[in-house]
Amino acid sequence: MKVTRSNSSKSLNTEKIFSFMLVLLSFVLILLTLNSNVFSNRIDAHDSSMFLYFGKGISEGLIPYKDMFDHKGIVLFFIQYIANIVGLGNIFLGIFLVEAVFLLIALIFLYKTSYLVSRNHLICGVVILISSGLFSELYEGGNLSEEYALTFISISMYYFLKEIIGDSLKSYHYFLLGLMGGLVFFIRLNMISLWVVFCIGIAVREIIKKSFVSLFRKAFYIFLGGMSIVLLIIVFSIMTNSVEEMIFQTFTLNMQYSSTSLKERVAAFIFFFGLFSVYGLPIWFTVLFSKIVIKYREIEVEKRSVIVLILIALILNLFTIVVSGRNYRHYGITEIPFLIVL
Repeated sequence: MKVTRSNSSKSLNTEKIFSFMLVLLSFVLILLTLNSNVFSNRIDAHDSSMFLYFGKGISEGLIPYKDMFDHKGIVLFFIQYIANIVGLGNIFLGIFLVEAVFLLIALIFLYKTSYLVSRNHLICGVVILISSGLFSELYEGGNLSEEYALTFISISMYYFLKEIIGDSLKSYHYFLLGLMGGLVFFIRLNMISLWVVFCIGIAVREIIKKSFVSLFRKAFYIFLGGMSIVLLIIVFSIMTNSVEEMIFQTFTLNMQYSSTSLKERVAAFIFFFGLFSVYGLPIWFTVLFSKIVIKYREIEVEKRSVIVLILIALILNLFTIVVSGRNYRHYGITEIPFLIVL
């Protein structure tokens, strides 16, 4: 028996190490596709150049929205500012280091989330490696708003799934979920599908169980986390006398940006369907859906809830992607966590 246990332990450790190497390989491969990597001589795309300008501008005393114009959220511009600090004034080096950290954290949490569902280290590592091509295509050279939102979404998905499966989170975890939601909201407000779906899912479950005290505690800390970001941004905007400009460019302008025709939205849907079809995702979802329908009663209630919530979040997120009617590949980045977990 001891030998069996020892062999089993060694096998598990070998599997973990091999899976870690696969994730590390994915990390390196994706990094090499970024425009900011040290071996690249490619010029940054329009959006990335604008964001870098904001970061550099903040470091030189310019005020976002007041002295510089863009419809993205202020969190994105402060990420660029941090990059300028990290790079000691060399914002191109700084942004590469920041992107590397964000990507590594995203991959780690996507791996952890996949393991929550599959309980197989090898499968998780292989899925991450296979997905590296999708990462590279959707990143479009990197330093785009969705890239940074992906990290916050990946962290939050892990804790949301942990909550649904085991209901074992501490109060600070719920605060963290609210904090992450606030950060994503102020990168771009249409990327919070995960929080909308899972918060409603948790609320419905607690109401059914009549756990009203638990519901209040969870809602309170999530709200507190989100409001902490809102208050910080409001205070900054008041101090810089840029409240009106911030509201117009962050919210009003984004609403106008999304005002497109049904024809354009249908065209955008067809574009993204074709994009994901290249990776065989529609076929995979057909097989997955068929399996769920056939073996629905055999699936544990918690896992059933996870699958349903992820599918709803994926569909809602897809709607937010196509609502602008624009065919930009990087819009699809926020679908990655849902696709990998499923």
